[in-house]
Amino acid sequence: MDSEKETAQMSGVSRRRMLQLMGAGAGAAAIGGMMVNSASAIENPFPFTPRGRLKNRPNFLVVVVDEMRFAPTYESAELAGWRQRNLRNINSLNNNGMNFVNHHIMSAACAPSRASIFTGQYPSLHGVTQTSGVAKSAIEEDLYWLDPTGVPTMGHYFRAAGYETYYKGKWHVSDADLYEPGTYDAVATYDNDENPIKAMED
Repeated sequence: MDSEKETAQMSGVSRRRMLQLMGAGAGAAAIGGMMVNSASAIENPFPFTPRGRLKNRPNFLVVVVDEMRFAPTYESAELAGWRQRNLRNINSLNNNGMNFVNHHIMSAACAPSRASIFTGQYPSLHGVTQTSGVAKSAIEEDLYWLDPTGVPTMGHYFRAAGYETYYKGKWHVSDADLYEPGTYDAVATYDNDENPIKAMED
């Protein structure tokens, strides 16, 4: 059984159908984007009005994690058993969702690769070509981040197609959310009781 049939049986939506839906959304966004001038792009990147919650389309949950690899084909039976016993939530997503088993990374560095996932563009096109960290500060002049008014992401395309979109978690693709505007003060990290954890930012 080929992977496309297997995916369709697991998720109820074939890979081909999902790509058709994403293509339709991208086409609608591209047509709308041609009509937007640069001044209005800052306020509203696409001239579409949300149509409310969609009732007849599949929901998409895109999970991107840090420090995790695709399970190798050569793993031992012992390791495969450990994954089945200890990674129940991931196994549930795997068994009831869609997996891309023929995938290739755009960049070995995490930030450019993540930007490519969300934009569908190569790093040379979207502009995120490096990752900040020990060797390079996030505010270096030659460290480029994703321009929120110039490069549409998966969220733009889905919203243009009438979806409600939400994002939670690590972004690390644009610098806007790392520092308080107009300062070099990091945005606070919060604990579960919504209290700032100052030590995390020092």
